Amino acid sequence: MTALLKPEMTEEEYLAFEEESEVRHEFVEGEIFAMSGATESHNLITGNLFFQLRTALQGRLCRVYSADMKIRPKAADSFRYPDVSALCSEPEFADDKRTTLTNPSFLAEVLSISTEREDRGRKFREYIEIPSLKEYVLVSQDQMLIEVLRRDPDGGVWTHQFYRNTDDVIEFSSIGVSVTLSDLYENVVFVKED
Repeated sequence: MTALLKPEMTEEEYLAFEEESEVRHEFVEGEIFAMSGATESHNLITGNLFFQLRTALQGRLCRVYSADMKIRPKAADSFRYPDVSALCSEPEFADDKRTTLTNPSFLAEVLSISTEREDRGRKFREYIEIPSLKEYVLVSQDQMLIEVLRRDPDGGVWTHQFYRNTDDVIEFSSIGVSVTLSDLYENVVFVKED
């Protein structure tokens, strides 16, 4: 993410700007950040995750959204674009145009060098304040590694689980879907750094 030159915007200015923009931007405490392009691995992983969830949820009263659906954490002054979001309840929106979801139960981010710190830091702190959120998934694009942070049923404690093996099965309990790492990393080539 790269900050734009205009130092501050109101929420209303951002929403008007975003509606006209050809590029997506996140809004954080008055600043807007352009969403940068993604690598092949990022696109494959995001597409694989979306496909696996959408296929598994076919015929159920659940929804899966791509990276074009904004999320509005009510407790934070921000608008975010997670890579994949989902819920199995009636969606609630912050706007009449239904472009900004406020009650996801599942959010996933594919990590990159430029976003990992934000995804693990401020973004996570904003997301955990969403009462409906049950799972936050962090997916590495540099190695086969998925981290799932889950809220306990009482809503207070978050647990952290790692998945590293090709045949590991991840149960996304918030939406009732199981997937294997091999399905999520299908066709992904890990680039070796020198």
